[in-house]
Amino acid sequence: AANAIREVRTFTLAPLGRGDLREVSHEGGSFESGQRGWVRGRGVAEIRKRFETYVRDAYDGTLTTFTTTPPEDLTKPFEMTLEVHGTKRAYTGWSKADVYLDPSATFGELPWALTGKDVETRTHDLVIRVPHVYEIENRIVVPDGFSLPKPADHTRAIGPLRLVEHQRTEGKNTLIVTYRLEATATRLTPAQVPDARHAL
Repeated sequence: AANAIREVRTFTLAPLGRGDLREVSHEGGSFESGQRGWVRGRGVAEIRKRFETYVRDAYDGTLTTFTTTPPEDLTKPFEMTLEVHGTKRAYTGWSKADVYLDPSATFGELPWALTGKDVETRTHDLVIRVPHVYEIENRIVVPDGFSLPKPADHTRAIGPLRLVEHQRTEGKNTLIVTYRLEATATRLTPAQVPDARHAL
């Protein structure tokens, strides 16, 4: 299977106040075995504690439940689902609703030479160890009475990589914003690295 990560994040806005979130993630190729192994090698209490920390830091919310497909069952793609209550990233006020989306969440598997701070100037090519695609589909479900913005698409060059943003609506209450990082290049020249860092 291709090296790919796909997440579907469904933000359900409350009529007033903080909303809820459901995050479903799939990892393919070399990423999947690591995800399966991490879950298989830990107990439920340790996994829950790790997810609680992740939910608090990433969403400023409370983890209610988490489920995974059995890591031993290799006949099915591995999937993890987190249910989050009261995320600050989806907030409904009296006259507007705000949702905070993070396209940089797709940068998680890029090498430190592109995402880190105080990285030395390179004199040799940078090899991307695992070329991949990282896609996050954000589904924003708004309460009745709110109108959806007009969808728009954007493509941003990140050196030889690119970040594609696609927006669409589904029915009258759902806006879908998808970020897709295409990190399929295998090598960046020393001149491309600072350009890619700046774009990131």
